[in-house]
Amino acid sequence: MAEPGFKLIIDGAAMAELLRSPSGPVGRHLIERATLVQAAAKAQAPRRTGCLQDSIVKRAETLGDELAIRIQSDTTSCSRTRTSYSLFVHEGTPPHDIPGAFGIPAPFGIGGQFAGKFHPGHPAPNRFLSDNLHLAVD
Repeated sequence: MAEPGFKLIIDGAAMAELLRSPSGPVGRHLIERATLVQAAAKAQAPRRTGCLQDSIVKRAETLGDELAIRIQSDTTSCSRTRTSYSLFVHEGTPPHDIPGAFGIPAPFGIGGQFAGKFHPGHPAPNRFLSDNLHLAVD
């Protein structure tokens, strides 16, 4: 006597939508968690002009057939020399010169009261992004 059975048919397109689409439940959960990380990073980032905080964004991306959420900071638009300083704040820097700072031609920006340098640096890193990654996990 044959045993009764069942047949499971999986709709690959529907599963991909559920698991890999930003509008699926997994994508919505990832975006929700990333929003928490982004908000905490903005709160921890130093605020002088607001540019660094405003530059912390999240993006949903497709990498191959996988969904990824990227949280990044790029302050290039805030710099006259079009150089992002986000990494310098995040990782810390020693005192340093900034030739031509504020658009004033050199020698402005060279030498000063900070160990003979123009800028005091960021001796203590402010890891506003990596410090908050734990919020991505339930």
